[in-house]
Amino acid sequence: MSGDHLDRSKIRPEHLERAALVYVRQSSLKQVRENVESQRRQYGFAEQARALGWSEGQVVVLDEDQGRSGAVPQSRPGFARLVGAVARAEVGIVMSLEVSRLSRNDVDWHHLVHLCRWTATLIADEQGVYDPTSAADRMVLGICGQVSELERDSSVHRMVEARWAKARRGEVFTAVPAGYDVDVMGQVTKTSDETVADAIGRVFEKFDELGTARQVFVWWQEQELPFPVRQTAPGLRGVAWVAVSYRAILQVLHHPFYAGAYVFGRTETRRELDPEDARRLLIRRGRRSRERWPVLIRDHHPGYISFPKYLENQDRI
Repeated sequence: MSGDHLDRSKIRPEHLERAALVYVRQSSLKQVRENVESQRRQYGFAEQARALGWSEGQVVVLDEDQGRSGAVPQSRPGFARLVGAVARAEVGIVMSLEVSRLSRNDVDWHHLVHLCRWTATLIADEQGVYDPTSAADRMVLGICGQVSELERDSSVHRMVEARWAKARRGEVFTAVPAGYDVDVMGQVTKTSDETVADAIGRVFEKFDELGTARQVFVWWQEQELPFPVRQTAPGLRGVAWVAVSYRAILQVLHHPFYAGAYVFGRTETRRELDPEDARRLLIRRGRRSRERWPVLIRDHHPGYISFPKYLENQDRI
């Protein structure tokens, strides 16, 4: 890659005395594996920096953020290193294939531009070289950052809405619980493994007989029976037989799937600022109450119990 097409007029001797940082990032591991050409072009900026006047030893490639999303502030060590070096006035130019690679949220982006302005650090992408000390260039960089975030938000919104649309049709599955399978047509069926089906059915029978989830757990332990659980870890498939746990019994009794109901959105994720450090974004996860489930489709598939029986069980638990 040649740097001949870029305007060198903004590059001054003091810039060339400092380092040239080349930032390489793709947002997901899938992109890292598949978008080889994009990687090649990004790494090619090291050659472009040398063509613009920086020596071999001054060019530093930061690529430890490969496969990390830029949507969440303070989640990328490579970007943190870059910001620190700029703040210490060690950098003459920050280079990336597109300015959107540097940051995909306003907090990170405007902070970087602010630091570059006061340390006289240039920013360069495939389109040109920008000098943040210039009001005109800062305006362009600000617009670029806003467009980048808008593109990301629009893309995320489309993906989220598509997923919700599938969920409202009862078609989104990560993994169905033990006792069920998904056939080639995408339909949920009771498992053909009678030992698994009998074990799941016995949980509900014993709950009716013994009255509490704790007693079901104790009975299971006394009988020294294994318990079927769906394996969800990467590389593992199918159902595994494990030592019974109280949590496993509760999960079966609480899960509306066993009542033939499809539910989407039982859990929710909230993002909020840390009250002790406004620069930190906290991610909190929790369960929604049954009244707040966004998607509930009764009689979606065969159940081990009826939905009214499920509601009765929840009241008893």
